[in-house]
Amino acid sequence: MPILDSHNSNSDKDAGHPRQTYLDAAVHSAIDPIAREIFTPAKAKVVEDEVTHYSKAFIKTAPLFMKGKLALGGLALTYVADQAKIGDTWQNQATDATLGLGKAAVLKGSFAMMESSALTPARAGIQLGIVSRTAEAGLTRENYLDKDGKLNFTGGLSTTLKTALNPGSLAVDALTFGAADVVWGRMYQQSRGAIRFDSVMNRTFQAGAMGTAAGSGNELVRQWQSDEKFNLSLIMGRGLADGLVGAAAGRVGGMQSARYDRLSLKDSPTAMSEARQTPFQLGKIGDANQIALRDGVFTPTKEIGDLMTTTWKGTITTAEGQVKPVLFRPDTGIEAFAYRKQSEIAGYGLGAKIDFANSLPVSVARTVEINGKTHSGYVQEITGKNLLEVVDPHGPRKMFTPPSRKVLDDFRQNKPLFEAYQEAWVKRLIMGEWDNHILNFVSEKTPAGTTVKNIDLGDGLRPATTQADLIPRPGLRRGYENLNQYLYKEAANAPLPHETVAKVQQFVDTYNTPAGKVELQGLGLTPQQVEGVMGRADWFAKHGRLPKRDAEPTTYRFAQRLYQYLRGRNPASKVDLHSLGDE
Repeated sequence: MPILDSHNSNSDKDAGHPRQTYLDAAVHSAIDPIAREIFTPAKAKVVEDEVTHYSKAFIKTAPLFMKGKLALGGLALTYVADQAKIGDTWQNQATDATLGLGKAAVLKGSFAMMESSALTPARAGIQLGIVSRTAEAGLTRENYLDKDGKLNFTGGLSTTLKTALNPGSLAVDALTFGAADVVWGRMYQQSRGAIRFDSVMNRTFQAGAMGTAAGSGNELVRQWQSDEKFNLSLIMGRGLADGLVGAAAGRVGGMQSARYDRLSLKDSPTAMSEARQTPFQLGKIGDANQIALRDGVFTPTKEIGDLMTTTWKGTITTAEGQVKPVLFRPDTGIEAFAYRKQSEIAGYGLGAKIDFANSLPVSVARTVEINGKTHSGYVQEITGKNLLEVVDPHGPRKMFTPPSRKVLDDFRQNKPLFEAYQEAWVKRLIMGEWDNHILNFVSEKTPAGTTVKNIDLGDGLRPATTQADLIPRPGLRRGYENLNQYLYKEAANAPLPHETVAKVQQFVDTYNTPAGKVELQGLGLTPQQVEGVMGRADWFAKHGRLPKRDAEPTTYRFAQRLYQYLRGRNPASKVDLHSLGDE
């Protein structure tokens, strides 16, 4: 998004006549005849300049958010065309063209870096706005010339710094970021993390935030340079208008980007229902642990409230006389239940295929009798206690309070627990789960060693539609409290255990074939779900570590807590933070 229109009709004059850039001339040639047909000459001039400004902004912004060599060439061409001026000397045109190319390179490089850093769209957009206005000032030839046309390098640097670090512009940046990040965070929560994969929406947000910061910052700097009286309404109006134009351009760029990254594989309309009717999903086949839970005698003890799905706690007495604590989730007839059941049963099967000890508790479909009524659903074994109580039983239970350094050091130095935690994360991210707060991990010490297992995978196994679905992302680590954000950072900063990587590599080698993928579908997965699983597993096999970054709705969560506090409500979690398995 252009910040300073330093190459418009008022920037460079020869013999009293303004010089236009090539992009100015092209846009004006399309806009001016229409405006002059509709408006009076005086009004037409104003309309021409305004429409040209926003048209240029759209033309220069859209290719920034596209992918591919053609889009990159278009971005370079638009910035060169908006820098070099018609009728100028060839030396000045060459210099201006080079500077325009530099602006395009700085913006595209910054955008790529921010994408790899997995920033929220609002934060990425604001940072792009700051980079844009800095590049616009720093890479504009006229800013390094004094009023007599002589080179003044110091003056150009001073103008660049004043433009980049203008307190008013930075204040607008902060306000824009806060508002946009709260809106994005709410959408993140409501979509249960799915918005992370919506390139159209993300680029709309990025470009809108960039345009808002650019437009308001541009107007503020213009007022400052012109010694005009401060006009807040004009600043906000320009920011809103540029934000809307930026959002429209970002949406166009996002649509092209989504098409560019789209996978060719597509599930049939009946693929999901067929996946949920496989013998493994229905409990007709399974391993010895699943058969024991399926055929044992279920005794309910109590219904558990405050969960997203109806859940009963109870025990199953196996044919060998073992009594195993379990959860039973009855079929509620809604999609959320069907997806959770499919995900957790298939997830248990995937854990066996990868040969992970740190996977999921045993899960299998079956019917049970509760209060004289037969219910179909699935059971899941309860194992261990939640990781919060294992790692930091007496620590803070607050959203934004970090654990002590000693807790993190002890966790990192406890090698069996640390490596089991890493492996559990690999399994969870191969599944593609987004809701990854610490209460969704349980730990248990067994004669074979320490294990960490995953529970609550109601949002995993997203069908892969684009390249983004083939990359593991840690999702939401802050939940009812804060600890997993810090534990994950420790785990991501260390390489994965060699044994874990070797198992993932073996899984990829075995199942990343047509026959292997068909076998995985037998667990209750669609072809697109299998494609996502294999893509994420392949990422781990190649990188040998956990992904370090993923955007979280932190600003929204903070604003939510602040709102509750100002309303006189206790923002502390009312959820019992003890494991369902604790006796």
